[in-house]
Amino acid sequence: MRHRKSTLTLLIMLALLLYCIFAQAESALIEEPAQLARMLNDPSDTLFVDVRSEKEFNLMHIAGFQNRPYDETDWDHFDPGGRMTVLICQSGIRSAHVQEILVKSGYTQVLCCTFGVEDFLISADDVFREGYAVCIPCLLKQKTETEKELNEQ
Repeated sequence: MRHRKSTLTLLIMLALLLYCIFAQAESALIEEPAQLARMLNDPSDTLFVDVRSEKEFNLMHIAGFQNRPYDETDWDHFDPGGRMTVLICQSGIRSAHVQEILVKSGYTQVLCCTFGVEDFLISADDVFREGYAVCIPCLLKQKTETEKELNEQ
């Protein structure tokens, strides 16, 4: 009888632990451009970081984001100053890697976009239809120039 109680207690603790891990992992992602648009409209106490290269950032970026290039930033010593940090890149890969580094360093308020800057800009019409006023300083012409420059590399 005693053995059953301890086994049951361990199973409950394991279930709670797994729930906490998966619940936290889900909340650490921004999966829809509209979610990001809402955050940009109310940026209080949030740090928006674009981890693409400086060249990529200068060619096309979302207003409100600051550039901290993935390869040029010492992420182990990055300090968001207690603010929620939102990460974005071109496809979600670099920002996911930075998120992993920051979480391992003890930061708990780190959100990663599962889409890239270009995906956000392409979906801008949908975002505007939902009524979110997002300032995007990029034109389609810049997108074309970006594609040309990246293809030349």
